[in-house]
Amino acid sequence: KRLISTSPGRKERLDTAPSVMTSVSAPNVGLKGQRLRTAQSNLESTRVPKASQRSTVKMNRKGLTVVPPSVVEDLRASTGVRTIGLSHNFLVSLPPMLIYGTPLRESLTKISLAYNRLMFVPAEIALLDALEELLLHCNEIKQFPAQCCRFKRLKALSLHTNRLTSLPEEIGGMPTLERLLLNGNLLTELPPQLCQLKITRLSLEENPLEAPSHVVVSQGLSHVMAYLAKRMKLIKIKHKVQGTNVDEFTKDSKGKALMKVLRDSEGLQAFRRFLAKEFSSENVEFFLEVEDFRLAASVMKNPTVTYTEASRVFNQFISETADKELNLPSKILADLRATFQSPGAVIFNVMKDDSFPRFIASNFFADLMK
Repeated sequence: KRLISTSPGRKERLDTAPSVMTSVSAPNVGLKGQRLRTAQSNLESTRVPKASQRSTVKMNRKGLTVVPPSVVEDLRASTGVRTIGLSHNFLVSLPPMLIYGTPLRESLTKISLAYNRLMFVPAEIALLDALEELLLHCNEIKQFPAQCCRFKRLKALSLHTNRLTSLPEEIGGMPTLERLLLNGNLLTELPPQLCQLKITRLSLEENPLEAPSHVVVSQGLSHVMAYLAKRMKLIKIKHKVQGTNVDEFTKDSKGKALMKVLRDSEGLQAFRRFLAKEFSSENVEFFLEVEDFRLAASVMKNPTVTYTEASRVFNQFISETADKELNLPSKILADLRATFQSPGAVIFNVMKDDSFPRFIASNFFADLMK
């Protein structure tokens, strides 16, 4: 009793544990016998009733490392299961046969795999055509696959407290998604395609976000979606450099050609690697920061916030004590420090006339074209 009263978390687990937890205290039952009885009771309690008896199957807090074969067999024979709870276990995957070729594809509307040890999103989940709520929070997931962005009825997606570093642009293709929980991950940017969704709740706390910045996020959902919409117009993510003929690419004006590279995810990565070799990666980072700042300023229209963000960019790249001082001729850098006029255009022209021609002649560009 003292343990229960002084540990609320433990009390919750005891309250929701199977009834066998109270039966093992009967007299003349050894410790080994208690454990065997508890394990047997837990396994038996995961048997799935017929669909006519229950549409919700709860297997939460069972200590499962795998879904028992008997459960898979029962679920494959069920036709009316709408909700499956598998949270607070030790699962690292789902058995493929749980979903492949089963009625669950058309009946299941909610599945909870929260509080497990998943490192990957089970691919078979993408087959659940009727799914409306997918709970994957509090796992160790590092990537949300593009094939899981095909849901046409999904309303809620919980991915908070994982290890996500990015989201696929295909996430903008789920037309019914309303609630997206992403807090507690490692995201540095959001795909602009999110602006295509009718999101009513978006949680982004505890992420090292850069695009949009924390300043935009602090202004609320409407500002985030407006920022993404403008970024969507500015950056054509789906444009692929790889299919462009090299001769046609180099005949284009240098400015347009450079912009194509900067607006393509793989092209940008290649250009960054090239500039790092030349010890001038700060230049492209500064350009991207200025573009983000310009977008954020046009969305918020708040002089105080705009000044704060401008000061941050200036101190980070241009001031005499900058951590990432730009690799520019001294005269250009001095002019920027004195006026800070059109900094994006200044750095773009430097890259266009100096670094970009060498990039096109490099192996980095040749590998990009393969």
